[in-house]
Amino acid sequence: NFTISVNANGLSQIGGTSSSGPGLTSTALQDDVWSNTGTSTVNVIYTITPISTTTICAGDNFQITVPVTPQPTFTFTNNASVICSGSSSSITLQSPVSDAQIRLKSVTYGAITGSFIPGAIFNTGQALSEVLVNGTNNPVIVTYVFESFVGGCSPSADQTTTVLVNPNPTFTLANSKPLICSGTSTDILFTSNTTGHRINVVSVIYGAVTGGSVNGSSTFTTGNRITDVLTNNTNDAIDVTYIFNVTTPGTTPVCPLSTLNQTTTVRVQPAPAFSISNATANQICSGSSTNILLNTPVTG
Repeated sequence: NFTISVNANGLSQIGGTSSSGPGLTSTALQDDVWSNTGTSTVNVIYTITPISTTTICAGDNFQITVPVTPQPTFTFTNNASVICSGSSSSITLQSPVSDAQIRLKSVTYGAITGSFIPGAIFNTGQALSEVLVNGTNNPVIVTYVFESFVGGCSPSADQTTTVLVNPNPTFTLANSKPLICSGTSTDILFTSNTTGHRINVVSVIYGAVTGGSVNGSSTFTTGNRITDVLTNNTNDAIDVTYIFNVTTPGTTPVCPLSTLNQTTTVRVQPAPAFSISNATANQICSGSSTNILLNTPVTG
């Protein structure tokens, strides 16, 4: 038999038979379960004295030290839970437990292009950072699942976080009347498949042309048209220049982070005008010449 004393150094025994006292058998220490809720490894020290069952004599003491690692825990900070396509995620991982690491248990990208695979390991203070690309026209959620572990011990409970990746909006414009006569209408059609898009007027330059209703505060969505009747009262053709971009004003941040402009031009031809100068007498003789001069100030 054995007499065993235990120095648990503050740990609690949560399973197994009693580990201390006299008259214990050789199997007394086979099922001990210790709880370490701290942040560092704690040694449980058993002092064992063998006792002869026949002479009741005591042998020399000896010690067994069992290091008990703490239950791993961790926290995360999702620094960018909503981003635009082409931007980076930033999830900072922390564990107060000595020697603990955090593992990416799973990642679900859906239609997003990312770079991590399950099993990636992070030390405390490190961040999961990757560029996420959304090639669709709708927001897509990326789901990350993490767990922490110390050595070969059982991992912690899972923790999940998500990143919403908004698409960078796109649009097309079809200018079906790039050349018009004064007093006729433009026809510029907008198309975008991106959810939540808004097409913005960056600038419009009319010059001497009148009749335009578009200005810097004008906005459009897919299917809208610009059909302004433009008037050119000058004698020369004038180009009206429109510049547009597209954003998703309902998202935070607004996407894209850097807008791309598209430009189109409508040339407005002046209405032709002319005058007549008739230097001919009201009546001429047969065989005589007329003298009628035609003039127009309009170019072309």
